[in-house]
Amino acid sequence: MTGRSASSGLRRRPTPKTRRSAGLLPWLGLIGSIGMALVVTVFAKLLLINFVEMYTTYGQELPWLSQVYRNNYMLFWLGPVAVGLLWYIRRDSWGPRVAGLLGLLIALVGAVSTIFALYLPYMRMASLF
Repeated sequence: MTGRSASSGLRRRPTPKTRRSAGLLPWLGLIGSIGMALVVTVFAKLLLINFVEMYTTYGQELPWLSQVYRNNYMLFWLGPVAVGLLWYIRRDSWGPRVAGLLGLLIALVGAVSTIFALYLPYMRMASLF
């Protein structure tokens, strides 16, 4: 014998990898998408009215993007629902991460589109003068 014990020659079976947690990413995505839906709703209810009144005093129609925003701003509430469903349905390793990234993407797109839809009438009005 070579001096090794019989048990040292046996290899241990590899243990299954533990499922890694997605950490804060899904929570950040969910909070970001809910926050953006709130901001979009408040902006559409409170600020867009002032933009529309001021713009129509010059006899102009709203740009198409601002009209779409005014008529469909409640669709931003589908963002948190989509993030929550993706997070719940796909609880394996990639589901929460994708849900978090989707929520952050929704927050980014919501912020940019809201600012652009609100200020587009001002930009077009500057071209009138």
